[in-house]
Amino acid sequence: MSEETNPQSAFWNGQSGLTWVEGQPFLDEAFSGCVPVLTAAVEASGAKRLLDIGCGTGAVSLALAEMRGMQVTGVDISEPMLSRAKERATEGCKTASFIRADAQDYPFDAGSFDHIVSRFGVMFFEDPVAAFTNIHRASANGAAMTLLAWRSPKDNPFMRAPKQAADPWLPEDAFPPPGRTGQFGWADADYVRHMLAEAGWRNVSIAPLDIDCAFPEAALSFWMERMGPVGRIVSELEAEPRKAAMQAIAEAMAEYVSGGMVRFTAAIWKVEAEKA
Repeated sequence: MSEETNPQSAFWNGQSGLTWVEGQPFLDEAFSGCVPVLTAAVEASGAKRLLDIGCGTGAVSLALAEMRGMQVTGVDISEPMLSRAKERATEGCKTASFIRADAQDYPFDAGSFDHIVSRFGVMFFEDPVAAFTNIHRASANGAAMTLLAWRSPKDNPFMRAPKQAADPWLPEDAFPPPGRTGQFGWADADYVRHMLAEAGWRNVSIAPLDIDCAFPEAALSFWMERMGPVGRIVSELEAEPRKAAMQAIAEAMAEYVSGGMVRFTAAIWKVEAEKA
């Protein structure tokens, strides 16, 4: 699929990518608990050549680059987010390389990575089997893979709270039916297991993991209004329903605020696999 016809490319290179760049400081703080899970897995594997899929603004790639002797490559489809990752690498004198590409079809050198990681970057492929077949080809024999992906919306009440609160004011066709591409595209563990096996990966292990997350209350309005589809849809409503919907969202999110911080639990899957 060309970049011009790839909906994910258009999405992440437009306003959504710019929004994630703007929110990078508090987003990194919110999901900082995910990073040690990945660095520990890499340390345990003894790998030195690492690929970070959907690296975004670089939080995981830069943390891995701090580990001695690591060759870290981050890949992402978003130019705005990669530009920020490169800036952060330069600012922190970190040695990491970044590729703007879709990992689904990018011609990585065969057998060039010993460990594949991702924090919430693997649920957006248009053809997941093709993507992980390509990543399998780019991995060395015996390579490990450690991926973090969201479990279901039901398991993540914080994530679904804005939509539930604003639902009375949202258009009936505001959201497409759930699919395999998107934030919760990996909610079904059986699907993930079979998909990775079809792509050639072996010893697939999928375990639930709950991560405590927190970010400053001052960033909550940014989160509500700009970080997800609900905020974008609500912003397009007429003045009165927009005001009512935002008030309902604010009331729903208030239960997660304490001590000047927004606190919630990220219910995710830790997905591990090997290239036999």
